[in-house]
Amino acid sequence: MSKMDFISRAVIERPFRRLGRAALLDRLHAVRALAAVRGVRYLDEAGHVRLIDIALKPWLLTRVQLRAFHHVAMQMASALLRLVELRAAVPAIRAIIPLEPEHERWFELATHPTARPLAVMGRFDSTATYDHARWHREFRMLEPNAVGVGGVFYAPTACSILWDVVGDLLQAALPGRRLAPTPDPRQLLVAELQALAHRLRTPVRGVALIENTDFTTGTDEFQALAAYLSDHGINAVVADPRQLRLVRGELVAGRTRVDLLYRDSELAEFVEMERGGHRLTALRQAVRQGRLISGLTWELDQKS
Repeated sequence: MSKMDFISRAVIERPFRRLGRAALLDRLHAVRALAAVRGVRYLDEAGHVRLIDIALKPWLLTRVQLRAFHHVAMQMASALLRLVELRAAVPAIRAIIPLEPEHERWFELATHPTARPLAVMGRFDSTATYDHARWHREFRMLEPNAVGVGGVFYAPTACSILWDVVGDLLQAALPGRRLAPTPDPRQLLVAELQALAHRLRTPVRGVALIENTDFTTGTDEFQALAAYLSDHGINAVVADPRQLRLVRGELVAGRTRVDLLYRDSELAEFVEMERGGHRLTALRQAVRQGRLISGLTWELDQKS
């Protein structure tokens, strides 16, 4: 790798150091004000709204770095995709990745021929840092997240805030270089929904973002994601899996006819809901028809 394949922290910090303390504080206050306006927040254990802190100095990645990490992610995804078939074919793998009978029955739905094609919206966590010459070899992949993928809303929103507040400083640090926000994962979600609908040969008249409403604290991106999808021509609603219904064979969330589901709930939560006496007939049909993103088969690749 050449010396221009990364941007050192020292380069980024130079224009920040030229500012006085008061000017830096003004910019930090601006970041927090925009975070409040744009919804970068969470609910604490007491139910109070708290802002999520955003670092004033962001990472800057080169195109070489973006391509390199994209390649690693695709290699990981391709390998993990084989896990379901390997588990079905190799008893030793089933012994390593056992499933309770209730989970196994859900998996039988997910591997039904009509459940194809598979769809996934995922994120790979790693220890990567980007501001040194060893960036391409001194990192480890930690875990895949294919269910309840955090940051789909928060990451691009935080990026837009920093672009508005310190974009001029970043440009001053790298004169003559074209800077741009990193790719928006919300666009990836839109593309995945459209691609799945195309493979299923169905229009996207509605999408339900399903999450367990028993959880009332922590981060909450789904309302913001629903608004984003609606702004991009996809009618979206947020619903609990227990609120899904079948009306004359059609999938309905609340009063909205939906064709696809994007989930924040793990399979274990579906099992617990059924143990609690709730019928998830509509969700089971959606799984059997391959209308769920991410598909249940990706549960094998979830956090350890």
